[in-house]
Amino acid sequence: MTLEENAAFERLLDMCYKFPIEEQLLAWIDVVNVHGQGRFRSWLLSTDEMGIYVRKSIYRSYGQDYTVLNLANIQVRRDYQGRGLFTAFLDFALRNAPWDGVRVECVHNPRLAAWLLRRGWVRDPRTSDRNPDFYLWTCEAPEMEPPSDAERASWEDPFAFILSEGAE
Repeated sequence: MTLEENAAFERLLDMCYKFPIEEQLLAWIDVVNVHGQGRFRSWLLSTDEMGIYVRKSIYRSYGQDYTVLNLANIQVRRDYQGRGLFTAFLDFALRNAPWDGVRVECVHNPRLAAWLLRRGWVRDPRTSDRNPDFYLWTCEAPEMEPPSDAERASWEDPFAFILSEGAE
């Protein structure tokens, strides 16, 4: 790592828990754009109220690559849930991400999934029904390739038979 990259890394580390999560996002985007992905490809933005793992990712559809801001492992402290913190962050990310779109990865919370759909987000048909991904494009929306039969088969829950037996 060069001295310049090391200084950028130290600056990002110093921002954790000290600055608003939106400022941390802008600083991370700036470092990724200046220094490339390398060590900075992914980062944990964190405050006392919430943490969000961010990553610059490539989404491929019909042979075309799209660069997206990927949001994963979103955690809002219980006493701050329902106050609009994540909504505000997501709106900020959509306005400020310099890439083709924003992706919320592997959504476990059914309320979040329904909320994203109501706000116009698109469910990626190539992801599992149990933990789907959602996209909102800031560029012209690409067509999404349908999942292959092999991909669909890999989503099957190997323990589904246990749950269905107990329900009878």
